[in-house]
Amino acid sequence: MSDTARPAGESVPFTLRRVFALWVPLAFTFLLMSGSSPIVSAGISLLPNEKEGLAAFCDAFRVSVFLHAPLFVVRDIAIKSVKGRRSYFRMLYFVGLVATVCSALEFVLALTPVGRWFLEGVLRTPSHLVPQTQAALIPMATLPFLIAIRGVHQGIHIRGETAKWVGIGTALRMAALAAVALVAAPHLGLAPAVMGTTAFLAGLLVESVVNTVSALKRSPVLRFPAPEGADAGLSGLSRFALPLMLANLIGVLFQPLVSRVAGSATDAETSKAALQILISWVWFFSSTLFAMQALMIAHARDRRHLGRLLGFGGIVTGAFSGVFLVTALVPAVRDFVLLNLFQVDDREIHAFIAATLPLTVVFPIIVLARAVLRGLIVRSGRTPWVILSSVAGVVTLVGLDLSGVFSGVANGALPAAQGWLLALAVEAAISGLAVFRIGLSRVFGES
Repeated sequence: MSDTARPAGESVPFTLRRVFALWVPLAFTFLLMSGSSPIVSAGISLLPNEKEGLAAFCDAFRVSVFLHAPLFVVRDIAIKSVKGRRSYFRMLYFVGLVATVCSALEFVLALTPVGRWFLEGVLRTPSHLVPQTQAALIPMATLPFLIAIRGVHQGIHIRGETAKWVGIGTALRMAALAAVALVAAPHLGLAPAVMGTTAFLAGLLVESVVNTVSALKRSPVLRFPAPEGADAGLSGLSRFALPLMLANLIGVLFQPLVSRVAGSATDAETSKAALQILISWVWFFSSTLFAMQALMIAHARDRRHLGRLLGFGGIVTGAFSGVFLVTALVPAVRDFVLLNLFQVDDREIHAFIAATLPLTVVFPIIVLARAVLRGLIVRSGRTPWVILSSVAGVVTLVGLDLSGVFSGVANGALPAAQGWLLALAVEAAISGLAVFRIGLSRVFGES
């Protein structure tokens, strides 16, 4: 078997071109993933009782995202932890245990009176929508295993520099999801919300199969047995992975907290509508910078590699901030984005967004800093620092909200964006302190 399938490693110069080739499929994946929910929503809108279906799907989706949150970091854990076949099977066993817990909790909400109590009492789901919402949770309850399997093999692809298969898997996932939601939906005879969660199940099933088969056949991480050195065992993997999973669970609270801040405005409805457009606009670009965290974990081997990654991240971030700056300062560009891309013709929403757009220039910078620093922490193995940074960000948002500093204004989108930026900055600051305390020598060394 030829060694040409091995990762490029030190044999190929770590140029900006190589970094770009590593980043593109991951960025493409984040862009496509942001389109999943709109496609399913469009499919639900094609069915009878669309309003009830969208409302039930919304609550089922929120519950699932929260319960699945610990598994969304499996990819990053696998990049660091899977170095050969032995660690690969240990990783599958560990994430299988976590997925079992997540799935069991979701089945409890879907099939027992506890679910009705939670939906009505916590999420304020209307009583007549509870049966459809619970039914929609059943397909989603199987997703933890698919998310875990997908994450393990995506991490293997990123570590082995075969990340193009990550992008291919995501593209096929979107195709399968769209086929169910937009083509097959009228013929399935399912309640609208159930059809929506079934579409997610179909898409993730296809993506998981593609990532698994391609990783087993293409990734050098599994094709070549590797000496793994000292084996920390399952307990060591748990100590490394569980803080990341808990931190991501805490991080899911950001979105509802930001929305809560916007809701404290005197014109809450317009503020929330404006905030939704702003989040969609900012995240369309900035979400691709999350790929830098995976690249830091996989490829920040020394100061030279780190410098190259930072240089590339700076170029991309500068471009995104430039787009946001032009949109904020040039009325013709702003009008084009709002009227043509988002179909916003309400004057009040337009005015709220225009007042908040200058803040968007800072978002890519803080998102990059957060991704880079968190990636370095994960690479060092000192993952409890990630929990501390996530808690600090949430506490910042909660403190601002409880202080009343944002209440009484008409445009709640502005303080919501300010609070979000401050919380992300606090996360980045704690992460920076962590990297300083850990030391780059430990970051670059195997731990």
